[in-house]
Amino acid sequence: MSLKMAEEREKGKGQFFPNLLTLTAEQRLKATELIERYGGRVRIIVHPYFDELSGNVKFARYTEVLTRLFGSESKQSIPMIIFEEGGYKYRQTQGRVETMIPEANKEKIFFIPTFDCSPIPDISYSGTLKCWQKTEADRCAVWNKLMQAMSGLGIKQVLVGGQQLKVYKGNYDWDGGYLKAQFESRGNDCLNGFCLGNCVGTTAIRLAEKFEVEISNIAFPERRSTVLWDK
Repeated sequence: MSLKMAEEREKGKGQFFPNLLTLTAEQRLKATELIERYGGRVRIIVHPYFDELSGNVKFARYTEVLTRLFGSESKQSIPMIIFEEGGYKYRQTQGRVETMIPEANKEKIFFIPTFDCSPIPDISYSGTLKCWQKTEADRCAVWNKLMQAMSGLGIKQVLVGGQQLKVYKGNYDWDGGYLKAQFESRGNDCLNGFCLGNCVGTTAIRLAEKFEVEISNIAFPERRSTVLWDK
């Protein structure tokens, strides 16, 4: 790593990976060709370092596997989109991930800034952390813009992990009732009667409107590796 890059990271200003929502024409072309090589399949990691629970064995296993994922030199590693809260955390995670990703795989990494404590993408990200203060209609519009951008790159299948994933049994009303409605519309057998919640669960259910979605084992505190929804 160059001295300049190290200095940028120290200042919290390093931008090592592109924002998927603001790609240049050249970046979009390269991303489309990359995603096509992997059959339209990508991995999404939501807020990878949202909680850092020292001494928690389950969390230690999660971070160990996450570190191995970032450090993998396998040419078979699929492209990865990392959702991270805006502002300092966004820049910090970019720098942290940059130290682990092998040079040959750095072209496969993209970021999406989100609002504070939320997986909702910040479409108009300006470099600062913001809180979500709009309506459900606005929320749906933002997710639709993200899905449109992802579709435009040829994304078809999504493996979702990160933090936080909660799995709830039965009648769960969160996110203004949206999760419960989506859960019921797909039928209780899709998760053996369970409903997904929190940032990873919300992301999975939203994206399942458009893509084939699978829950990754690289998730915390819950993990699900066998769930697959068809659009």
